Amino acid sequence: MKKSLISILVVLMVITLVLSPVVLAKTRITIWWPQGENESAVLKSAIEDFSKEYPEIEIVPEWQGQANYQDKFQISFVGGKGPDIVRLDHIWVQSFGYKKMLLDLNQFGVNEIKDKYFQGAWQANLYQDQVFALPFDANTIALMYNQELLNETATEVPTNLEELIAAAKQNTRDTDGDGQIDLWGYTIPNAPKNSGWMQFQFLFWVWRNGGEVLNQDWTEAVYNSKEAVEALQLLKDIGYKHKVAPVSAYYEDDFYNGGVAFLDMGCWHMGKITEEGRPFAYALLPELKPEIGSVSGLGLYSLAINSASKNPEAAYHFIKFLSASKKYQIMWAHKTNLLPSLKDGFDHHYFQTKDWQVFKEQIEHVKTRPGTPAWPEIQEHMSVAIQKVLLNKATPQEALDEAVAKSNKSLAKYK
Repeated sequence: MKKSLISILVVLMVITLVLSPVVLAKTRITIWWPQGENESAVLKSAIEDFSKEYPEIEIVPEWQGQANYQDKFQISFVGGKGPDIVRLDHIWVQSFGYKKMLLDLNQFGVNEIKDKYFQGAWQANLYQDQVFALPFDANTIALMYNQELLNETATEVPTNLEELIAAAKQNTRDTDGDGQIDLWGYTIPNAPKNSGWMQFQFLFWVWRNGGEVLNQDWTEAVYNSKEAVEALQLLKDIGYKHKVAPVSAYYEDDFYNGGVAFLDMGCWHMGKITEEGRPFAYALLPELKPEIGSVSGLGLYSLAINSASKNPEAAYHFIKFLSASKKYQIMWAHKTNLLPSLKDGFDHHYFQTKDWQVFKEQIEHVKTRPGTPAWPEIQEHMSVAIQKVLLNKATPQEALDEAVAKSNKSLAKYK
């Protein structure tokens, strides 16, 4: 009787084990998202869909502010507490990759999806033959203008530098007769607090004028060439010679209030185009040289994997799922007025308006900031030089020669 009872209990235990669900620990992957929770819906939606395809992987978002974001990641990496996945401005990707903070994605066969992205976005995350991140959201700069002001002065939208200066002169005036200009034709971000923004814009003045930032193999800075010096002089002349833009202040807010006719601005302000009663529109950046055309700069945020991640393959599954998905890139574009990095992203009806089509064309004519680990230092040297010139403290040649010498010392550290 006792043996029979024991046998029955053993059978019941086996049945219980067979019928009971087996609870397995999920692979936990953390991701840093620098926009914070304001734009969290897109990421949350992607995580929900991903969990259906990969139920064994748990994606945990950690919302971050943008202030000192790169510094926070470096500190967390050194302390061994960083996230598995980090969303980064592409200008930091090569630097962090070189420092072995990010994984080379070649180990996962990443090149099988490279043709999904437009060329500039893909190349922006490469250092030599290594792929340190996947592109996500892109942006670029075009010419934003106030159509109402242009109508008042019978001004056409400019397509080259001469037309831009002439149009800006037509719209620069003293409207109340007090002897002070209160309506400007153009504005550039030449205030010291905006030096990084000015430095980015300076790049596509150099490119449109036929210059380059570094030589072909990124071993030497060349932005003190004749073309680059001439480009910086052109920028200075807008304020000092042609007097169509403030010399030591950036009047972006005045543009939105009807006090400026033109400024170079990104697609992230597309929402101002669609606001009721707003007379704004976009056009391609004016050419400086017809043989070169309208060239702008690429902005890009990318998804990278922390080299200290304990589950890199699971992390790669998610960044591929998110980055290579047209669905999530379009959702993000709706939320942020940024651009997809996927070639077929622009097929969506959301991008069929006149102003979005400007950006579709402009982003086909962009250059990327050189993918060297020295770039964060180079852009700082360049910013200082630009400010010296725009504040009339040095000539373009003097300032750029000094900045290039410093940049070459920065580059030498990575040879």
